[in-house]
Amino acid sequence: MPIVHQRQPNRGSTLAIWKITETESWFLEKLDLSPSEWAELEQIKGERRREWLAARQLVWELSGHHARPALFKDQYGKPHLQGLPLHFSLSHSHQLAAAIISDQITGIDIQVLVAKIERIVPKFLSLAEQDFISKSKRLPHLHVCWGAKEAMYKAYGQRELDLIRHIQLQPFEYREQGGIFQACIVKDHFERNFEVHFERFDEAILVAALS
Repeated sequence: MPIVHQRQPNRGSTLAIWKITETESWFLEKLDLSPSEWAELEQIKGERRREWLAARQLVWELSGHHARPALFKDQYGKPHLQGLPLHFSLSHSHQLAAAIISDQITGIDIQVLVAKIERIVPKFLSLAEQDFISKSKRLPHLHVCWGAKEAMYKAYGQRELDLIRHIQLQPFEYREQGGIFQACIVKDHFERNFEVHFERFDEAILVAALS
């Protein structure tokens, strides 16, 4: 299935969702994977293989290039587009792939709603952040918070971030139609502000962080 959702959160950024119905062989025929990508794919099992492939297909389509830009990872494992002065990020979950391409530092996360997120709330939200979570819309609100911190972690791209101590979310209201809120990363002498966009797509929450 082609792209099922696409929009521009701001002038220099485009994000999209791909609902995966294609076979693994369909993606492999389209994508000219590099040796390092083949090595990474060989470590992935089951349905996650198609999700991994779909995310890369989506990045290619969002790039607008006829030839697929090569993806490579730096020393921290953050992916980059070779030869293009653009930032990008990708995510996948339960037969959905999401990606964003931007002229800003960015990260994206997509998560299908699951009740078990409750088990890890103390591991990613401070007490102050837990205080602004909606009681009536708690499950999707928690997923937006989790997605925001995952997206910002990807945008930072250098690992070793504590989700509670280093990533701080400003209070915001969860709305089904989506919204925007502010957040920041503060670690040692590093500080960066982010504008976080969120929306609901069927039973999934999509979050993109832009700085």
